[in-house]
Parts: sequence; structure tokens; C-alpha cells
Amino acid sequence: MKNELTIFLVDDERNNREVISELIERNFIDLRIVGEAASVNEAFEKIEICKPQLVLLDIQMPRGNGFTLLKKYRELPFEVIFITSYDEYAINAIKFSALDYLLKPVELPDLESAIKKARKAIENKKFRSTEVINLLHNLDNEVSNMRIPVHEGENVRLIKTDELLYITSN
Repeated sequence: MKNELTIFLVDDERNNREVISELIERNFIDLRIVGEAASVNEAFEKIEICKPQLVLLDIQMPRGNGFTLLKKYRELPFEVIFITSYDEYAINAIKFSALDYLLKPVELPDLESAIKKARKAIENKKFRSTEVINLLHNLDNEVSNMRIPVHEGENVRLIKTDELLYITSN
């Protein structure tokens, strides 16, 4: 299929992977799941082989979390949508970094919205590596490491919050 989007699922709970797979298979004819994994290490190995365009990534997993997986990449070769059931701190960091997330149990309207945003970024060939790097910095508890993404045309710069005096925009 011409505009087919390839997806990889990472979640330690088989039931969650099955629910998301079923939602995708029943509601999206142009999405194809190319693989899945239950752990960070398994995901890293399989993603290298499958080369998906989009990864649906659980945050909380035993022996490493979703952020551990992302730290293994210098630059992300895929879009990412986080999946979580709680962890208010992580959700706030994700929102602050302008990335998408889904709350468990995943609902179809939320999945449709997240897929639409990811597809747009992929079609524009703009993987949000900068935003993910910002997220990883913002997960540090130190305020001095917090960064804000500032858009300059098509580019995004990360500016440390302790270096800001004020921000204006048009």
C-alpha cells in the first residue's frame, strides 16, 4: 500500500499489545504492525531489523523503561508515541516536550489522533528527535538541565530554562 505506515509495539504486558494490535487491525487499513517486543533490549534489537516508521512505546517496564530505549539512539530513526497508565511526572515531561502519549487503556479516538499527528510528521520527513532529546533532559530532576523547545522556522532549538529572561512571539 502506497501510504502504509509501519508500526512497532513495545509493552511488557502481552494483553496491552494485543488490545492495541486489534484496534489497529480493525480500524486502520493503512497501518501495518511490523513487530513487537516486551522489553527494552528486545525492542532495540528488533527495531534495528524491522525499521518501523512509528514506535508505540510503553513507559513503565521491568528492567528499563521506554526512556532507556530512546537513550540508546543518537538520533531517532522513527516517530514515537508513548503509552502509560500513570506516572504524572513522565506525562508532564512528555507534554512539556511537545510529544504525544496515550493513556492506558488505549481508546480509539486517542489512538486516531496520535496516529494522525505522527503520520503528518513522518510525511513531512520531520522526526522529532529534538523534542525527544528535550524530553530526556526534562526527566532530570535538576531545574538547571530543563530546556524549552523554541521553534525557528522549520528548526527547533533547545534553550536552558536557567538562561531565559523572557520569551516573546508573533
